[in-house]
Order: sequence, then C-alpha cells, then structure tokens
Amino acid sequence: MELKVADSLFGSGKLFEASVWYERCLFGAPDPHLGMQAVKGKINCLKVQRRFDEELDFITRSRALDIPDSFRQCLAYDEMLASYLSGKFVSSIEDAKNLDTLVFSFQEIKNSRIIRILSYNELCRWDEAESAYKEYLDKYVGDAATATDRGLYLAKPKLKSEDKARLLANLLPGLGQVYAGKPLEGVVNLVLQVGTLWFSVNAWQEGYHLTSLLVGGSSFAAFRSGGKRRAVNLIKQQNEIIIDKYNDYLRRQLLVSCVSKTL
Repeated sequence: MELKVADSLFGSGKLFEASVWYERCLFGAPDPHLGMQAVKGKINCLKVQRRFDEELDFITRSRALDIPDSFRQCLAYDEMLASYLSGKFVSSIEDAKNLDTLVFSFQEIKNSRIIRILSYNELCRWDEAESAYKEYLDKYVGDAATATDRGLYLAKPKLKSEDKARLLANLLPGLGQVYAGKPLEGVVNLVLQVGTLWFSVNAWQEGYHLTSLLVGGSSFAAFRSGGKRRAVNLIKQQNEIIIDKYNDYLRRQLLVSCVSKTL
C-alpha cells in the first residue's frame, strides 16, 4: 500500500513527498523485493531532483540492506552515473572500470564506457580518453565509424602554463600578462612597478626613510604581487574557456559517434 502511494506521488511530480514515502516503505517492507522497489524509487526521486550527492549517500547506505547480489550490481551502475553527474569524475572512472567485471546488459556496459570517456574529458586526461574512445569505436561502432569519428582527438588544445606565467612575472614585471595575451596590461603593470620602485628609492635618498618604506615599498610589493596573481588568473581563465569549449565539442561529437551509432 505504501509503495503504491509513493509511486502515485512520484507520478504526479511530488518528488519530495514520494522520496519520504519510499524511505518509509524501505524500512517497513515485508520482503526484499518491495525493499528493492523502494530503493529504486527513492534513487529516481533524487535523480530527477538533481540531488546527486544525496543519491550517492543513499546508495552507500542501501548496500547495508539485505538485498540480492543482482540488485547490488544495479546500485553499482546508479552509483557510477551519480558520481559523474555530481562532478566526482575520478570516482565515476573507477566505478565504470569496476562495472566491466560485473554482469550487465550490453547497453549498460556500453553506457559505462561512454561515461568513462566523458569523465576523462572533464579531468582533461585527453590521452586516456582517446585510448578509451578508440577501444569503444572498435568494439561498438566498427565500420560505421567515420574519419571524423576516428580523428576526434587529433586537435587536442594546447594549454598555457600557470607556473610559466608566474615565473615570467617574477623575471620581469608585466611579462606574465604579455604571455597571457594582455600586452597592454603588462606594460601598465611594468610602469606601476618601476614608478613605485623609483619613488621608494628617491624618497630614501632624500631622507624620507619611513615614507620610502611605507608608501613606496608597500606599493611596489602590492603591484608586484598583484601582477603575478593577475597573470596566473588570466592564464587560468583562458584555459578554462578553452577546456569548456573543447569538452563541449567532444560531448556533442560523442553523442553522434557513440550514442547514435552501434554495431
């Protein structure tokens, strides 16, 4: 009876109420079959609400229940999806690898390999993604794979180094911004640092030692530190844009080559 109420609430879109009822069914279920239905129902509620962290926690707690091994495998598949959707990409990769050792349907194994590729992409581990993708094409797409499919990872983006930007900014004021593609900002930062350094030295020579240290010295240190931070942040922002654009392209292409094509 309680399970029917929960299903009815889920069907009418009352997801929070349905989730509560599924939890209630779970601990009052007279047999394991009803308990499994309650677990699956609550997982679906959390998934639709995009509460993936809570879903992961619930799956972990559900493993302690008296459930058949076959259902534990279903939970493992749900855990992999929730890990990916919650942004825990390292976990989703490990979960996807573990699924290969379990007995799943053709479609579930196929999907787990797609999730594994997507997770590698999100972590910018494109070489590993390419290797897993080629393996996927050979196993599931075969001769239907086009030249575009095969060459998906040929144009991996070249990211600039934050460490190099920091090093250049240390070597010469403003050089980090120039490396980041902002030469005007680099010139301005150079002028500010040279200007404050000159002011500090000149004030010291004139006998204004306190002014030299408190005004000139602190201003120079602030502009120098700010210039380095700005250079690193510029590189970080630019890399994030490049990564997001490339991964979005990969997701769209994978949708075509993996999801819409099969042997």
